Amino acid sequence: MTRQEFIQELEFVLNTEAGELTEDVELASLSGWDSTGMLGVIAVLDDVGVAIPVTKIRESRIIADLIKLAGNAIQ
Repeated sequence: MTRQEFIQELEFVLNTEAGELTEDVELASLSGWDSTGMLGVIAVLDDVGVAIPVTKIRESRIIADLIKLAGNAIQ
């Protein structure tokens, strides 16, 4: 999965408009960044074969942090 595809998946699970998310968007500023949104992020990471503890996802501040957690699964 590319970075852009990953961001598009995040837009869907975090209920944002297409093109709204960039790597520097603060997660706390998103209305979809709640427990349901975090579950969606876990599902997206799972789809690319990455299992991340919820605590690490909660510690993420910006979209780039989530991309970093995905590691080599995101190109």
